Amino acid sequence: KLQNMKTDDEGMAFWNDIKIALEKQITELPISLSDQNVRFNQEIYSTTQDFDRNTKKVEALKAITFDDFVEFYDTFLRSEKRRQISVQVYGKDDVITDDIDANSEKLVDDVITYRNSLTDRYGEDE
Repeated sequence: KLQNMKTDDEGMAFWNDIKIALEKQITELPISLSDQNVRFNQEIYSTTQDFDRNTKKVEALKAITFDDFVEFYDTFLRSEKRRQISVQVYGKDDVITDDIDANSEKLVDDVITYRNSLTDRYGEDE
């Protein structure tokens, strides 16, 4: 469906409307002095201290083309290589059954070890 939007005038108009709405959201001015204080404090306490962050976000948004979006979607959201995780949390009184399908499910007792195995399998996160 995304590929059809690229050739359709209505689809490209929708894409441009999305970009305009995102730009408005990014450039929205703080409603109160308290909101502005929160924004400044976030930058002060962050490691980057980039007070021009919103301007850079808008420039990056303007540089994104529909083809870039479709490529991202196909690579990271629709691809067979995408990472997925489904979590079920059991309480201490819950009974965990042993009928786990080894091909599709894995019981993780040690989260740190499992996380490290993902890093080994997929490479370092960027």
